[in-house]
Amino acid sequence: MLRRLLIIAAAMSLPGLAMAQSAPAVSYYGGSSYVTAPAAFQGLYAGLNLGMGFGETGPNNTQGFLGGGQIGFNFTADKFVLGLEADVMLTGINAKSYTYTFNQRWLGSGRLRLGYTMNSLMLYATGGLALSSLEFKNYALTESTNLTGWVAGVGAEMFVTQNVSLRGEYLYYSLGQASFNTLQGPILATTSTNLLRVGANYKF
Repeated sequence: MLRRLLIIAAAMSLPGLAMAQSAPAVSYYGGSSYVTAPAAFQGLYAGLNLGMGFGETGPNNTQGFLGGGQIGFNFTADKFVLGLEADVMLTGINAKSYTYTFNQRWLGSGRLRLGYTMNSLMLYATGGLALSSLEFKNYALTESTNLTGWVAGVGAEMFVTQNVSLRGEYLYYSLGQASFNTLQGPILATTSTNLLRVGANYKF
């Protein structure tokens, strides 16, 4: 009789065990729960960023701080994340000499992100189209042009609450070449920028 009861009890517990094994991991923050990964990264998000840029415009070294915002959407599959993101930043990146100044007024991009999740943490690579505006000042002459190129980099992002994530990134921008007029004649300047930035996102 006891053996029969044990067999019945084991059979009744099998569906519950199967559901427990297939259920995604859940984390708890402040009494609320949410699915950690990959479902935590699925969907629309937007946020703010702040960072420092350094690089070159022509033979001149550039550097400065910048800040802005980003918006994106992630698709998840198992532990992998594929995302689309656009961002724009106002910058103080510049290069100065005795006779002229380069000012990189804004910097933006449209990128793909490919990530791998480990619980609430995602490591990712990113790349895509880069855009910028470069201003050149030489004595009384001021000239501006828009630059187009590519950007690539790596980053890490982690959820700290149910809807808020923090991230850190390194991005490299190759922005091509532009020609500017000076009192001594035209000059060509190739621009590249390294960017280190941190940010926070809110997932809707």
